[in-house]
Amino acid sequence: MPRLFVFCACLMVAVLAPLSAAAEEAVDDGLITKADVPADAPDFAGYPAKPLYKGRVAAPDVKTERRSRLYRTVIRLGVKDGVNFAGHYVMVDWGCGTGCSSHAIVDARTGRVFHPAELRYDDHSFVDADLFEGDTLYGEDSPFAYRADSRLLVIVSGVGDKRRGIFYYEWRGERLRLIRYVPHRPQGK
Repeated sequence: MPRLFVFCACLMVAVLAPLSAAAEEAVDDGLITKADVPADAPDFAGYPAKPLYKGRVAAPDVKTERRSRLYRTVIRLGVKDGVNFAGHYVMVDWGCGTGCSSHAIVDARTGRVFHPAELRYDDHSFVDADLFEGDTLYGEDSPFAYRADSRLLVIVSGVGDKRRGIFYYEWRGERLRLIRYVPHRPQGK
């Protein structure tokens, strides 16, 4: 019996290993990588946000909008580190499943919370993790790139269910304006 078990186990490894490698290669073919970032991409310096707010962050208004009430705890905790976006805003994020995140933007001066449709759900399950390593443009391990001194927001991911690629937005105080969209088309597709 033990010999039969060892034989079956070896046979399974021999048969399934190539299939697994092929499946992994097929998935990797669809990943967004550094090669997808255009050389002439919008940069943070082109969208300055001055002056930077140095005051105390106002308590976020988590009562006015339904979405703010649903995520009140994470929004309250998220503003604790202070301004991190567009001069006087705080970008707050939370997970919404595997490879998914959701965001809100909080005005540090007034506490007003914004929930742009573009930030409700992003799917970054097909973004190559190497895209972010050692790169000063894209954060450490997030498909979102933003800075306290800039109104530019870069999303490397899928927005909603229909489009995926690299999205460049400018924050206009109450809404995001799409500056550029670089669609991702897997090689050979």
